[in-house]
Amino acid sequence: DVRLLLLMDVGGTMDPYVDSMSQLLTAFHEERGLRAFEPYYFHNCVYDSLYTKARMLSVDAVPTGDVLRRLDARWKVVIVGDAAMHPAELLEPYGNIDPRRHAQTPGIAWLKRIVDHFDRAAWINPEPEREWEFVQTTRVVRKLFPMFHLSVDGIGEAVKALVAARA
Repeated sequence: DVRLLLLMDVGGTMDPYVDSMSQLLTAFHEERGLRAFEPYYFHNCVYDSLYTKARMLSVDAVPTGDVLRRLDARWKVVIVGDAAMHPAELLEPYGNIDPRRHAQTPGIAWLKRIVDHFDRAAWINPEPEREWEFVQTTRVVRKLFPMFHLSVDGIGEAVKALVAARA
């Protein structure tokens, strides 16, 4: 009875992880235990729009607010990304690195909305755990989301965190 929203960072520093992310997406898509599954893409941080295809063209854009309104709190959220970006991309209005996608709402505000809206969320990071503390934006994101490594063990820990009984 699990409903899963999968948000994936694509492009730039995430390019080396395309194969791993593709395998993850395929595994989630083929998983028979999911009641519902919705994958979307973003670059560096979630902003006003998510995208139904990794190429992130405007024709593939879906307003992030619409996704939040349509999916209730019971959905589990997995975000896959390195959480590494220029601090302005996360913390400032109009911080999106892509000038075609500038938005007044900072990425951090969207991440907080995701955390506040859904009962359970986890961030899966492909970078080695020992490097997470050296990147300012990764440290900020870790304050919002439990972060796990993009590995078999890390994904197992993330799944446990998403489906574990409430304390």
